[in-house]
Amino acid sequence: MRSRTHLIAGTLATLEISILCGLTINPLTIPVAMVCSVMSDIDEANSNVLNKFISKDTTENIHSLLLFLFAIVSFYMYFKTGLNLYIATIFALAMTLLVSRWLTSNLVRSLVISAIFFLIGASMYLHNFNMGYTLFTLLIGVYPLLKHRGISHSLLALVIIFLIFTCIEKGGGPSNLAYPASIAYASHLVFDMTTKRGVALFLPFSEKYYRFANLKVGSLLSNLVEKIVILALAILLLVTLAYRYKFKF
Repeated sequence: MRSRTHLIAGTLATLEISILCGLTINPLTIPVAMVCSVMSDIDEANSNVLNKFISKDTTENIHSLLLFLFAIVSFYMYFKTGLNLYIATIFALAMTLLVSRWLTSNLVRSLVISAIFFLIGASMYLHNFNMGYTLFTLLIGVYPLLKHRGISHSLLALVIIFLIFTCIEKGGGPSNLAYPASIAYASHLVFDMTTKRGVALFLPFSEKYYRFANLKVGSLLSNLVEKIVILALAILLLVTLAYRYKFKF
């Protein structure tokens, strides 16, 4: 499903399940649910989630700058070996073209975002932040380096999310967040199991992908199903709230 659907449907599902299970809802429940319902897609370089961190135009500019700097350094190194000016230029351009086939704009985006979160996580660790916050920041830094719909879309990742938020709670952070965070994260896996590709739930132990529907993301049918799911969850949540808190419409 699309990131927007994951965000809305995942948050609604988290609130609904939390209320039905009698979990405590606090001011951080919704923000945590929103983050955890979409964070799995940070492993996709073209995802809308990553676009919120760094735009494609910015990525293209950084990519061009890196290739330009590489060309300059390559030219200088070849020229210092005593090669003819023209030959050094040809070698530098050839090496730059080869590197550009590997160092793509998408890879640059992933590397830049990972580097930012790794630096933030390292700073948090050095300043003795709550270890749960530090681990969560570092986890976000790891995700852009992963294969899309790989281990980030597995039950192992779900367990890690639960343990990290439990660590946050045990470390003196806000309470009652581990279960909502896990529910939101699980919603992402469930919704992605409605697509053709499905998800490899049992990575790294099994690479088999599981699905219970065959929707093509972005298709007319898939978009319609997404709207129906959001509407159904919204109505269900309103009904639950009305019943639980005796609202009168």
